[in-house]
Amino acid sequence: MTYYNEDMHHICTYFAPDDADTYGNVTYAEPVELACRWQDEQNTIVTPEGKEITTIAVVYIEALVAVQGRLALGTFGTDEEALAASRIIKSVIVSNSLDADEQLVKALL
Repeated sequence: MTYYNEDMHHICTYFAPDDADTYGNVTYAEPVELACRWQDEQNTIVTPEGKEITTIAVVYIEALVAVQGRLALGTFGTDEEALAASRIIKSVIVSNSLDADEQLVKALL
């Protein structure tokens, strides 16, 4: 199955969540640049724990991403700059096309 990527005119930098460090803090894999459509808009969602939270951006993205990963709009000179500009992924929604040959991935930050 492929991921929908039409009309994705932005580039974002994705940090996938990796193993926790010795203190239990999340660490991140090497960043990857992906095509996306970034929309700064607020949405209210309910977490799996039942807590209501407000997200600040919706990112339609050309690849499957993980909750607790991080996304930053644009490309950066260093990984540190990208990580500092990034936002945590709070929810990921995947929708299949009607003929099930493509998936649309939407990340809420």
